[in-house]
Amino acid sequence: MARSLIRTLYSGTRSLAAVVKDARRAQQIATLLARHGFAALVSRDRTTTAAAARAELLSGAGSTEDPGADLASRVVRLLEELGPTFVKFGQILSTRPDLIPPRYLERLEVLQDHVRPVPIDAVRRQIEAGLGATPEQLFASFDEQPIASASIAQVHGAITKDCKDVVVKVQRPGLRPIVMADLSLLRFFADQVLTIFPEAAA
Repeated sequence: MARSLIRTLYSGTRSLAAVVKDARRAQQIATLLARHGFAALVSRDRTTTAAAARAELLSGAGSTEDPGADLASRVVRLLEELGPTFVKFGQILSTRPDLIPPRYLERLEVLQDHVRPVPIDAVRRQIEAGLGATPEQLFASFDEQPIASASIAQVHGAITKDCKDVVVKVQRPGLRPIVMADLSLLRFFADQVLTIFPEAAA
């Protein structure tokens, strides 16, 4: 299923090492697409018509994660699982009523204030890697429950050793390589969507 994605990546000009990383990400994305009923975006071959692919995408046939959910709901859940780059893309789309039908805008707006938080263990590792010490060593108190979680970073409340209330903004771990890989994949998906839904180019 990820073969089309991987082939697209090899047409780029980046190093082999970067392409290999993208290939791994492509496989992960292909799995998530299938889970949410969007396999037609990457598994379509010459015998599958655009009309058949369109029907499959709209119906969610083959979805195992959220069978019976409407297209807009499946899109939002997929974007959340795909990670920061795709969440940010969804956030941008949610501000474009000139491009997106109202029923989709309503669902996409969820991405503006609700993004799955980074697990606290990963937050601790990120802080230690960036600041050279654990939250417990750096602060008198560190709130494990985030105040807010966004596509690029999340915010935690803390109290410094001299008793000042502060907020700690923690970038999502491994963000840069994921974003670099996903930008190539976004271009691929845009081409696939326009092939299946040509009216989207209007």
